[in-house]
Amino acid sequence: FGRDSYTNEEYLQWFSICACATFVAVLCRQITYTIGLNNVAHKIHAKLLHRLLRAPMLFYETNPQGRIQNRIGSDMNAVDQTVAEELMFTTSLFYLILSQVATIVVGAVYMLPVVFVIAILFHITRIKYAIALRNVRRLENTFRSPVLSIMNETISGVTTIRIFDQISFVTQRHMSALLD
Repeated sequence: FGRDSYTNEEYLQWFSICACATFVAVLCRQITYTIGLNNVAHKIHAKLLHRLLRAPMLFYETNPQGRIQNRIGSDMNAVDQTVAEELMFTTSLFYLILSQVATIVVGAVYMLPVVFVIAILFHITRIKYAIALRNVRRLENTFRSPVLSIMNETISGVTTIRIFDQISFVTQRHMSALLD
């Protein structure tokens, strides 16, 4: 500060300090996310189990067991993996964009309107992508449900299927569910 030149050792010291500070910040972020997401997942799992155990019998009579299991499995996967990954990605992207905007503001203030236009285009693209992704996930869940339901029925009724020699019928049913 106030000097025109620095030695290589001074540059190395500042670089080491910045590297250590970055390491500590990333480590703290990771520990905080892991603990926080673990607590959130535990609470969501407990609420889901509580609601499933207290659901009226009509719910179980109108929904195939495979659909219920599929929904629970996809929800748990979303909570345990997807939400954590998306949260990490979103916060990292936010800080990256924030640092880039700060660099642009300090280095070239006249580029700020361009950054604003790009941010609006990015937001519009994100909204359209989110809608398309939601529709694809809905189709995926709809497709998996009948297959899991038939598989669960087959496993629970395997003795009856063998007694009445209906293996070919069940095989056809599986194949038609996979092809539909």
